[in-house]
Amino acid sequence: MTPLARHLALFGLLLPAAQDPQQTPTPPPAPRSTLNHALVFLDPAHGGDDAGAPLLSPAGEPIFEKDITLALAGRLRSQLSALGLTVLSTRDTEAQAAGAPSTGAISPSAPTPDQRAGQANHVHPFACIVLHATGTGSGVHLITSALPLPHSSDAVPTLLAWDAAQAGFLQQSDRLAAEISTAIARAGLPVHTSRATIRPLDSLTCPAVLLELAPTRGLSPADSGYQARVAQSVATALLFWRGHADPPAADPAAAAQP
Repeated sequence: MTPLARHLALFGLLLPAAQDPQQTPTPPPAPRSTLNHALVFLDPAHGGDDAGAPLLSPAGEPIFEKDITLALAGRLRSQLSALGLTVLSTRDTEAQAAGAPSTGAISPSAPTPDQRAGQANHVHPFACIVLHATGTGSGVHLITSALPLPHSSDAVPTLLAWDAAQAGFLQQSDRLAAEISTAIARAGLPVHTSRATIRPLDSLTCPAVLLELAPTRGLSPADSGYQARVAQSVATALLFWRGHADPPAADPAAAAQP
């Protein structure tokens, strides 16, 4: 140290040496997402001997909710696959649940809510869409879980009750619902958002939204054109959401047990 430097240091006047920009420490990388950002999970409700609500086809003939949700899931799968996304569904046909071999026979029973949630939680999709249809109301209903938010988003419990596993993803689910709502509104369709306690929604450890198709402007939920517009809107929203989905601070997926 030079005499001048010692003099300045003695009186606290010596400034710290400038750091070499090349030696400036870089911040640690963000934690790696546990979500599969290439995978969407679809759950067309009901199936098998669980027919769901009775509705009417565009021709006025009886049709069951299970058939409408399956058709909508098929259209959504086509849209998402065309965008390069992978889709896993609890029901691809009436004879097949996710992961089960196709036998060509009508399944006597649909997956239970716990089985549906378990399938989704096992693969960690960046979005879970539960599909329903109804003959009441109007337009597209988007529903997120009514579970209470955790006290602190920085301290999500690592062990959650099965019926409250969605708690750590509530904020992301609301954001996902907002993206889908915006896309559907841009398509010129009425859309309504709400919260409810519905299985399997509360048990999903992923950003999750229940989409319920209701009649609109004389169109039945079974109308192919109506379904196609909804599917295209949802696919567009999910493609954007893909880059914005992240797990909570502590991932509860492996800890949630039925």
